[in-house]
Amino acid sequence: MAYQTGTSTGPDDLLDKLRVWLVANGWTQNGWADDNTTYHTWTGLVGTGKRLHVQKTAADSTVMYFNLRSVNRGVIFEDHNDDSSIESYGKYQAEVTGLAINGSTGYNGSNAWDYQPGSPVGSSSYSWGACMTELSLTAIPAYYFWQDGDTVVVCVEYQSGKFQWLAFGCLDKSGAGAYTGGQFFSGSLCGYYPSEQLLNTTSYAVYYNRTLFFCHNENWYGTGAVYLNIDSAAGWRSIGYQGSSSSALYNREALAPGVRPNDASPSYLNYNTLCSFFWSRAPNHYNALSPFVPLYVVGKRSNGNWSLLGWPKSLRMLNAFYHDPGAEYTLGSDVWMIFPCHAKSDADGGRMGFAVKKVT
Repeated sequence: MAYQTGTSTGPDDLLDKLRVWLVANGWTQNGWADDNTTYHTWTGLVGTGKRLHVQKTAADSTVMYFNLRSVNRGVIFEDHNDDSSIESYGKYQAEVTGLAINGSTGYNGSNAWDYQPGSPVGSSSYSWGACMTELSLTAIPAYYFWQDGDTVVVCVEYQSGKFQWLAFGCLDKSGAGAYTGGQFFSGSLCGYYPSEQLLNTTSYAVYYNRTLFFCHNENWYGTGAVYLNIDSAAGWRSIGYQGSSSSALYNREALAPGVRPNDASPSYLNYNTLCSFFWSRAPNHYNALSPFVPLYVVGKRSNGNWSLLGWPKSLRMLNAFYHDPGAEYTLGSDVWMIFPCHAKSDADGGRMGFAVKKVT
C-alpha cells in the first residue's frame, strides 16, 4: 500500500524512480540495465534507455512478472507499424519516447527485455505490449505512483494538463470460481503505432485507445492483456479483438469492462461497453455526481460463453469532465484521486477518466 508523486528529468529517471519505489513496496528486482533494443533504424531513431524486470507474489499466490523499458526514440516492440514515412506531426508512427511494458511468466536475463519466458507474442511470434510516448527527455512535470493490494498504477503528466498511464498487477478475482493466472498489464497506447495514436488527432484511435477499456481494432493487439490458464489454453489474452471472428485467436480473448463491443466498427467500441452506459448518463441529472465504475474483466471460454474474471483493485472509471486533474475526494474512510485518461481538452475523449484510491 503506497503512494508517491514528484517530478522527473526524463524516461530513464522516471523508470529508476519507479524501480526504487516498487522495491520499497514489496517487489523483487530481477534485472536493471542499459538497453538499446530497437526494431528499426529509421533516420533519427536512437533506442537507448533502461530495462527493468520485477516480480511479486500476489495475495492468491500468483507469481507476477513484468518487464519495463524506458526509451529515447525507439521502436520497442517487434509487432509494430512498419511505415517508414514521417507523418505531418514529425514522428514515425511506431516510435516511442517514454515507457513501455509487457508481462511474462518468468525471467531470463539473457533474453531481450520484451521476449521474457511466457511473454505475449502475436501470430507472427512478434513481441507486443503497451506504452506511453512523447515524454520529455529533460523535464516531466509530474508523475504519480499508486499501489493497493496487487494493483500498481503509474500516471504521468507529460505536458501541462495532458496525462498518460500504465497499470499492472493481478486482478481481484471473482468469487464465482478459481482459475490460474489473473496477472494483467495495460497502458495508454498500444505498441503497434503509438505516435500515430497520440499525435494524429484525426485518427479514431485518439477516441478510444486512451481509455481503460483496453480495446483495439481487429487488425492489431491492444493496449493490454490478462494471463489465463483455463480450458486447457494458457497465454496472454488481449483485451479486445485478436483477428476476425473466424480466427482461432478470437477464442482467446478477454474483454473489459464486461460487455462485448459492437462488431461493426472500432469507432463504436465505447458505446457498447458497460461503462458507456454510465458515461452517457453521467454526471447524474438528479445530483450531478459521477459514479465510479469497477473495471470488470471477462474471458471467453472454450464453449463460447464468458466468465467474469475479476477487476483491478482500487481502480475505477468515471466521467472526469467536471473534475480537476488530481482532485481528491473522500468516500467514507477512503481518499480517491481523479484524472482524465488523456486530457479534458480532448474534443471527444475529455469525459473519459479514472479514479485511483490513494493509500498512504
